[in-house]
Amino acid sequence: MSLEKKLKNQSKEHLVEWLCILAERSELVEQELNFLLENQSGQFDVKKSRALIKKVLKQYQERGGFIPRGKVAAAIGGAERVSELAAKKWAEGFYLNALELYLCVIGEMIDAIQFADDSYGEIGYIMRANFQRLFDGIDDVSGLPEEEQIAQRLLQESKKSRYSEWSDWQVELIEISALLTTTTKQRNRLELEVTKLLESNSEDDWSERYLIQQLTVNRYQMMRRFGEHEKAQAFLEQHIHLPDIRELILDEALEEENYQKVIEVAKQGETQHSQERAPGLVTKWKTYRFKAYQALGETEELQKLGTELVLNGDIEFYNKLKSLYSDDEWPVKYEQLIQQLEGKRIYTDILIEENDLVRLMQHVQANPSLVAFHYPHLLDHYPEQVKTLYQEFIRENAYIANNRKQYRSVVKLIRNLEKLGGAEEAAQVRDELIAEYNRKPAFVDELGEV
Repeated sequence: MSLEKKLKNQSKEHLVEWLCILAERSELVEQELNFLLENQSGQFDVKKSRALIKKVLKQYQERGGFIPRGKVAAAIGGAERVSELAAKKWAEGFYLNALELYLCVIGEMIDAIQFADDSYGEIGYIMRANFQRLFDGIDDVSGLPEEEQIAQRLLQESKKSRYSEWSDWQVELIEISALLTTTTKQRNRLELEVTKLLESNSEDDWSERYLIQQLTVNRYQMMRRFGEHEKAQAFLEQHIHLPDIRELILDEALEEENYQKVIEVAKQGETQHSQERAPGLVTKWKTYRFKAYQALGETEELQKLGTELVLNGDIEFYNKLKSLYSDDEWPVKYEQLIQQLEGKRIYTDILIEENDLVRLMQHVQANPSLVAFHYPHLLDHYPEQVKTLYQEFIRENAYIANNRKQYRSVVKLIRNLEKLGGAEEAAQVRDELIAEYNRKPAFVDELGEV
């Protein structure tokens, strides 16, 4: 039988008695019971909700007012309770009251981040959950009298100073407000606020640049919703220097199968971000160009661009590049490519992909510490060399070991060498280390466990 059914079978007197006992044992339970009893019907009191959130947070603050990460989950218990009640009120049709409760939670949690260690992400999680509930509830109020009021209230909330350092949450508020904006009057209010934000932020600052990009996308989407398609397209072109806007233009061009435009816009982006020394963005625009060449069937351009991408370290394009060559052509291309890749991060990945064990063995011999990663590929073909290299790897680790934890790591490596079929080599290196480090009794003690 569930707890709910068991409770329903009890008398009112018993339930009251038990609740009083629980309240006496826990101040938090007492607070929540009082909160619920004072808000039994209709709308919940936002001031009392805020007081509950603050009171629970305060209970878990240590000296100096800080909440350590291990206590954050319990400290946001009040916020979670209010969030649940907000969802209940929204479901009952008390949209404006529910909105105020959601904003109460969001605001208090943003403030709490200033004095809490949210390494585990509990505060971030409850923030995202509340925003998601607001997004999910947009259709519920569409066409209702409350729709414009909610849009206006969200816009008003976004202006508060607490969001100045949290542009992502500020953008979320504006975005939901925009999705609820259906009148010209409300749109003008929204655009005025967005314009102020754009003018007060600089593209030179990373967080402000993020805000600018998101607000620009927001304005574009607003124009589209109001049927201003030509104006929206011109607006995009004016802001093409922003990465998010360029990506939006490229996605639309791909969807429209306008591949020449994709190539042109992508090349412009490559030039811009090469000058700005943003290699990640350069690769992104090259990827779009690759998709366009694929759609157009331009093999030579694909071979050229695929080579650039692989040489820049993008392993994702290796097999795509390989597929562009015949079986007779590929060995020649591979030799050219692998010589240029030596020393780069993806060099060994490609050697393994091609089963080029001769080069892989040579590379590991030149870099003995790599044997720990690549012995599974080499052991069957080069057993003696692998075991010898593993011994050298163990010696290197022993040389820098200076505490019990590191000594045990060395012992673990010796045992692993045994598992590789190197029992004799493991015993040899163990005895060698015992003799060499006889003045480190703790090390010798650990080695004696092998």
